[in-house]
Amino acid sequence: MITRVQVTFLISLVLWCSTSLALDDAAGIKTPNAGTVSPAMNENPQLCQLCEEFASEALFYLKENETQTEIIATLHQACSKFPSFKLECTRLVDYYAPLFFTKIASLSPEDFCVSVSFCAEATFIRLPRHEDTCTLCHEVVDEIVTNLEDPDME
Repeated sequence: MITRVQVTFLISLVLWCSTSLALDDAAGIKTPNAGTVSPAMNENPQLCQLCEEFASEALFYLKENETQTEIIATLHQACSKFPSFKLECTRLVDYYAPLFFTKIASLSPEDFCVSVSFCAEATFIRLPRHEDTCTLCHEVVDEIVTNLEDPDME
């Protein structure tokens, strides 16, 4: 199960990236390395795979209503630590949190990892994802076992 530290790190990373992109768009400035992948990233496909795995888990948890409610409650609690800004802080949380979760719902792990330059843009087409991966896995394993037990198969 994913830890709170990992979720917090990923949330911070997403917020940092979205803020950075918003500032770049607002100023009409593009960063020189935007869209490019450093050679070190290309040489390390495990980093890409880890990014996609963590992003997939984090996005799954962030899309759940219970997690969203818990995050908003934590942010409201943080706002209460600043009495002079509590009302403004709470309003900002109430306004931007739903926008953040809507943006999260539209992200895919692959696109996220490409946007933060952990993965190169893929030129291949992925197979459609099955909602019921357990059934698919069982079917594949059954087919493999059947082929292994067949004496005519080499």
